[in-house]
Amino acid sequence: MIFLLLVAAICITTPLRAEDSRISGRIIDRETGEALPHVSLFLEDQKLGTFSDDNGLFQLHLPTETCQLTLSCIGYQTVRLGTNLLYQNIEIALSPRSYQLEKVIVLGRSLNRASSNFNRYQPSSSSTEEALGSVEGVSLIRRGAFGQEPAIRGLSGGQVLLLVDGMRVHGACTDRMDPATSYVDLDALGEATLRVGAADTRDGATVGGSIDLHHVRQPLSDAMFMEYGAAASYADALSTSRGSAYLANSSSNLAWRVRASYQQAGDYRTPDGTQPFSGHEKLNMYGTMRYAISSNQNLDLLIQSDDAWDMGYAALPMDVGYARFRAGSVRWSMKDPANWLDYLSASLYHNRVDHWMDDASRSQCATRLAH
Repeated sequence: MIFLLLVAAICITTPLRAEDSRISGRIIDRETGEALPHVSLFLEDQKLGTFSDDNGLFQLHLPTETCQLTLSCIGYQTVRLGTNLLYQNIEIALSPRSYQLEKVIVLGRSLNRASSNFNRYQPSSSSTEEALGSVEGVSLIRRGAFGQEPAIRGLSGGQVLLLVDGMRVHGACTDRMDPATSYVDLDALGEATLRVGAADTRDGATVGGSIDLHHVRQPLSDAMFMEYGAAASYADALSTSRGSAYLANSSSNLAWRVRASYQQAGDYRTPDGTQPFSGHEKLNMYGTMRYAISSNQNLDLLIQSDDAWDMGYAALPMDVGYARFRAGSVRWSMKDPANWLDYLSASLYHNRVDHWMDDASRSQCATRLAH
């Protein structure tokens, strides 16, 4: 009996809570009268909110009859309303808001890397492409055992310019398996200039940037001297033999340098065996000359040739039987005596790439193609 009386007392003294209030309606554009979908409605004091539907309609329960409702939408002015009364089916108009944006200028940055820096970045580099791949922002796209296409911040192909001593070089392969970087040996690379970002001057129009490969050039010297050198190497995994030699001479008004390298690579060996049609044979030669016309004028000459035979692409049904690259340039430069400009220069250059495709050695093909 005592227990029943206690329960009854508790039930009688507990206050009854009133039903929550509710606000509903439609949100429109003040100028056009069209419904505004996805408008945010937020009760700041209660941490509650909702969004208007595709027809601009909304419905929101109010914990109390007095609170502040905030309406916001991108492109419209924010509105704050008091909800001290119960509103049903009201219409709220939002006014469009315009934004004045300041001009934004995006500039690329130029990075210069010398070949000696490449070797410090990646001592195991065996090609110009691998050396470039060690530079921040540059990645490599491998489509075969020979020749890797460099990409700048994910952009490649027509979005990136590849140059050799200022000359724009287009590969002959439609699948871009012979980028310009494959025609310059790492030992012959004196400097590589990497420019990141869009540009429409100097090297030409580009979206992603440019890579300019410069051959080693013999400097002028007050004291006449001659130098020469040779090197040889062998890579077991690639079955690659390499050999190179150079001869150079310097004087006060004339400097020249010639270099030749030969490389022969067999089929690539993996733990699972040998990958057929992955070898190649390559001969690269170039010569440079600088003649001092006067104390502030120079004339530079470059001649380059690159020949390759039996370049195998294991992923394709045919190989390159013979590839030939020829390039030459003449450049006049003068230091500005008035120091208004760094220098003045004019260049004349020519380059050509030819490929002869060969599928006669493939068992699934019995014809020979050439172009």
